[in-house]
Amino acid sequence: MMQTLKATAANAERARGNLAALRNSLAGTGQAIRPDLLTSMSQIDSLIEDARASLSSSDVRSAENSLRRAAYELQKLFKAVGR
Repeated sequence: MMQTLKATAANAERARGNLAALRNSLAGTGQAIRPDLLTSMSQIDSLIEDARASLSSSDVRSAENSLRRAAYELQKLFKAVGR
């Protein structure tokens, strides 16, 4: 489970970097990033924190659920901003 948490957190960092690159690119043309993408990133971060907390309290089922939801949100985010 810790491996999955680490991999999901690494993917979230990569997504955060992709969002920053997109933000910079759009700013050059006077555009802004879609708010739903930022909301999705916040949700991913929250789910990862929930998974960490669940693992700290030995609630593996909740951790799995949070990580599964985070992975799904990351998949959607990567489709929007690229891998």
